[in-house]
Amino acid sequence: MTTDTSRPGADLGGAARNGAIALAGSGIAAVTGLLLNVVIGRGFGPSASGEFFVVVAVLTVITTIGKLGADTGLVWAVARHRALQRPRDIRTTLWVGVVPSLAAGVLMAVALYLLAPWLADVIGAGDDLDTLFRFSAPFVIVAGPGMVLAAGLRGAGNILGYAAVQNVIVPGLRPVLAGIALVAGLGLSAAILTWNLPFVVGLAIAVVLVARRTRAIERAHPDAVPSRPVREVASEFWRFSGPRAVTAALEAAIVWSDVLVVAALASPRDAGIYAAASRFILTGTLAEGAMRVAMAPEISRLLALGDLPGAARLSSVVTQWTVLLSWPLYLVLALYSPAVLSVFGPGFDDGATALTMLSVAMLLVMSAGNNQTILLMSGRSGLQMANRVLALGGNLAMNFLLVPIWGMNGAAVAWSVTWVADALLVMLEVRYAVGLERTWRRVYPAMLMSALAFLPTGLVYRTLTDGSAWAAVTCCLVGVLAFVLLVVKNTHRLDMAPMRAAIPFRRG
Repeated sequence: MTTDTSRPGADLGGAARNGAIALAGSGIAAVTGLLLNVVIGRGFGPSASGEFFVVVAVLTVITTIGKLGADTGLVWAVARHRALQRPRDIRTTLWVGVVPSLAAGVLMAVALYLLAPWLADVIGAGDDLDTLFRFSAPFVIVAGPGMVLAAGLRGAGNILGYAAVQNVIVPGLRPVLAGIALVAGLGLSAAILTWNLPFVVGLAIAVVLVARRTRAIERAHPDAVPSRPVREVASEFWRFSGPRAVTAALEAAIVWSDVLVVAALASPRDAGIYAAASRFILTGTLAEGAMRVAMAPEISRLLALGDLPGAARLSSVVTQWTVLLSWPLYLVLALYSPAVLSVFGPGFDDGATALTMLSVAMLLVMSAGNNQTILLMSGRSGLQMANRVLALGGNLAMNFLLVPIWGMNGAAVAWSVTWVADALLVMLEVRYAVGLERTWRRVYPAMLMSALAFLPTGLVYRTLTDGSAWAAVTCCLVGVLAFVLLVVKNTHRLDMAPMRAAIPFRRG
């Protein structure tokens, strides 16, 4: 079953416009996240920054648990209600999703406060960890609901509002506040405060934006049927979000567990260096994240309408854009890793080998596309949860085996194998469980252009220069110029029409 609004051309244009907004927001988040890492690395050095990132790792995992999967649930459910002409269910769904996440946040905050000494002893990465954990506990209460409400904006089609809260305001405040704390001569407690305080601001803004957007949707459909009973809406919502709660916690654990293992089995210094390297990798996912933000509501709508061909075409084009935007960055990180890490200060270039391995793995992960989003929006949150259980188990086993032998490089191997294997598994599940077949011919041109532009210049830097920062900048700029020329000369091989449609002020 299809409708006029599900035509592929309309889908791609909307995805492109939302993707452009999300990409701009993700770019700002990536830059501000990098600035925060530089401020912390240069201000505190590898060892103390290791303690900072250990606290951030624990906070990220527990706040993710506290969301209970309701953030992804709201993206799925709100977009679904809009597609199926049930706007009155949106308000009920918001309450059904936010209230439990608030209750979970209270429980997680109490648990963190009470277990802080034990947790600090287990990790053993610094003398002040228990104090830092307890100092952070109250902010856990607001972090989850703020992120859940912001996700509701995505489902409601307000990508600009979502990007403003999650990609600009919250991450943008952190390096500014951290810089002020360092100039004032304050310590790690103040640095942790700069991480937590923006959650309060984000929650306040998200409440206002979600209330405004919900009223606008309801006013646009004055004759809509009344909302279904709360029990029915909640049952539908939590059947999807329940498995996602476990999955999201597992994902956060996979992303951050290696930092904790390196801190416990190697040293806080190695953990700080590895955290800086691995955060670069997360910064590089801005293109994939932007495409996911734009794609998820549209994929949910198309799958709800049974339009598999439309969803397949959208997936293929989005994967092409993701590769085109992410491969250049990961090639730069892989080939120029010593120079890249030197921005954090002396000693951080010890993580160059780890950064190279992680970047190569991400080239493969990005080329697989946004299959996680498709699997989720098809309603198979339980299958994704099973995937994450398998991934976390393998990741932890490899970390405990390899970190004592190879240190941070062992953690990089474990992380790389985990994410590449997971990407391959999900790609097969989308093909055979969902029934969505993506064409690779759209992706190959983007991969080839990136490789032709950046591999030669990167190899020149590695083999024929002195490895200085100036040599890295020169070779990298040549690669960027070559890439731009290749894209301009080969636009006929790329799906550029939807991107042009995303530009609001273009020549006719």
